[in-house]
Amino acid sequence: MERKLATVLFVDLVDSTALVTGADPEVVRRRVQTYFERVSGCVTAHGGIVEKFAGDAVMAAFGIPQAHEDDAERAVRAGLAILDSVHELELEARVGIESGEVVADDSDSTFATGEAVTMAARLEQSAEPGQLLIGPGAHRLTLGRVEVDDVGPVDLKGLDRQVWTWRVLGAGTAPERPHGQQAPLVGRDAELDLLQNTYDRALRDRRAHLFTIYGEPGVGKSRLAHEFSQALEGATVLSGRSLPYGEGVTYWPLAEMVKCAAGIVDDDPLEVAIEKLRSFCEDEVVADLLGLASGVLEAVQAERSQQEIAWAAREWAQRLAQEQPLVLIFEDIHWAEEPLLELLEHLVTWVREAPLLVISLARPELLDIRPGWGGGRVRATAIELEPLGPSESEELMDALDASLGPVERQEVLAKTEGNPLFLEETVRMLAEEGTERIGRIPDTLQALIAARIDGLAPDAKALLQRAAVIGRIFWRGALERLSPELESLDELLEDLLLREFVLDEERSSIRGERAYKFKHVLIREVAYGGLSKSARAEHHSHFAEWLKERAGEELLEIRAFHLDRATALLAELDGAAPLELQREAADALAEAGLRAFAREANRTARQHFVRAVELEPTTRRRYLAARAADRLSDLPAVSREMEEVLAAAIQEGDGWTQGRALIALAEAAVMREGDVRAAEEMVDNALAVLGPDDHSGRYRALRALATIAWMRGDLAKEEQVILEALELARASEHKGFESEAADELASVYLARLEL
Repeated sequence: MERKLATVLFVDLVDSTALVTGADPEVVRRRVQTYFERVSGCVTAHGGIVEKFAGDAVMAAFGIPQAHEDDAERAVRAGLAILDSVHELELEARVGIESGEVVADDSDSTFATGEAVTMAARLEQSAEPGQLLIGPGAHRLTLGRVEVDDVGPVDLKGLDRQVWTWRVLGAGTAPERPHGQQAPLVGRDAELDLLQNTYDRALRDRRAHLFTIYGEPGVGKSRLAHEFSQALEGATVLSGRSLPYGEGVTYWPLAEMVKCAAGIVDDDPLEVAIEKLRSFCEDEVVADLLGLASGVLEAVQAERSQQEIAWAAREWAQRLAQEQPLVLIFEDIHWAEEPLLELLEHLVTWVREAPLLVISLARPELLDIRPGWGGGRVRATAIELEPLGPSESEELMDALDASLGPVERQEVLAKTEGNPLFLEETVRMLAEEGTERIGRIPDTLQALIAARIDGLAPDAKALLQRAAVIGRIFWRGALERLSPELESLDELLEDLLLREFVLDEERSSIRGERAYKFKHVLIREVAYGGLSKSARAEHHSHFAEWLKERAGEELLEIRAFHLDRATALLAELDGAAPLELQREAADALAEAGLRAFAREANRTARQHFVRAVELEPTTRRRYLAARAADRLSDLPAVSREMEEVLAAAIQEGDGWTQGRALIALAEAAVMREGDVRAAEEMVDNALAVLGPDDHSGRYRALRALATIAWMRGDLAKEEQVILEALELARASEHKGFESEAADELASVYLARLEL
């Protein structure tokens, strides 16, 4: 079982009763069967899967089992194709689409459950015939890529709230991400200079050059190419993007360029498109070959070789470049099929006596499928875009005009780690949804990172997810404990290193254990989010076991955290965690709380003690939780909780806790209500129940009496009590108490001007 950010599509026939009434049942069966085949074909062509058929309705999912960064866009394009295809059958359908977190089985059925499933079904029911409605999740993920009409809030059946809805009008060829923030390009001056230098060489030498820009998702490849091309004058700039799905996508980027150059739009009738292409190309053979590659000549049945299409593309590019300098930008070529990659290399090799710059944008995984890309060519350049530095990230944040306080600002900068897209998307989400969502990953980024993770081999993905349970930094030995069934652990780790999901960590906090670190904190968060809660609980528990064996009590706080997570997850799933696990977690949390006390981390101590009480309440732990509230000056909590502790201690005959609870209540009575009489009585009672050798308890009681005397203005009484406390501190050889008492005594003498 796995948690996924997925997009769900529901489609249903309109007025299917009229289709059946009075018609031959065999004819009806044939038409309905054709309808199902058309729907399935549209879904699978766009990379989705058909989950189930129910009557005339079809449910499809995108992002299951394999996530893609553009699953929502795929679903919308599939929905539009379904409406067109069903219309050709002289039928009408309606479609609803929504994105969100779902839980999917690991089996082939990939049955998905989640709110997005319900929402998509309700949106489909609310749609008009021939209409496609999307919800807020799908709208966020397709922003800038899909043309929509704002329908507004809609009452959906079975939901207790209105849902904002949009009607899809069409899907265009928008850029990879909209630049809605209008932020300037930051920190890429050297890369722009190198691009300009390569372009100047292409002009000077009148030869073709290949310039490849590598980079992780969101690092700014498209933005860099866009800024460079916008600054060019007197040049023809054409761009196209490789698609990872669909039919006939081999030459898709080239098709986009050819259509743009010839003035062909997607809704041109076929004969008009052919006429435009042939009038643009001087050679009719070139036009026909390009028409085949771009899908314009759909009616032509004759097959042409890959070499013929490459020749036609070369002739086309050569002619354009001879008229004026030509820049061709091929985006996402890590998704390109082999024929297109060979065509690009053919262009760079054989276009001569014409200035041509081919810019290819790719993720590092291009080198997995084409290790020699650009290698051995005298006119080939490659660069890798790195994340922005701290000062550059600050500059970009300033340019985005984010209305964030200093703390939120630093949290965003730390979380996005110099990735421009991550920064822009996070700021945009906070602007739309408020700073209370600062800990959440924007859906756009989750889709982007999840797609990369799903591209790993199953064992490598499983290892990455288990590493995410451990934390940003993890150890090989721990992974071995969490993954006993995985073979070749070192090879899998090497693969994750090569693909830059993780990095080597120079210093390991556990001797003899090799440490690793997630390259980006968001990779870790998305990998962790993909695990089911039951799997998370199991791995948290196993890691805590390993940590205890390997590090003993040295990393107790970390072990306590993992035990706590395991118990919380199991309680959420099953109502309660096993008692043995609860006890172990409570013990570790209580000990971690005492350590936090020792370093004056009182807020952390309070959290640990309160959680320990929730898991396994004891009078001593309840006292420690209330004591932490006392250190935080949370007097209402002290009064309320110490009363309960006092009652329990009296019942159990626990003088140690009873005395301390009385002292804490006395201090609270003085500070909250100024009731010195009641406070003095409680301290006297405390001294009566505290043992004679309980130096710590008796010292605290004397300090409380000194405070009461101070409140009364009785400096003589305060001096007497503090001198007694000082003597007790010296007798018990407690230097901390002795120092504290001496300081308090000095305050008395200062008040009496006995300098």
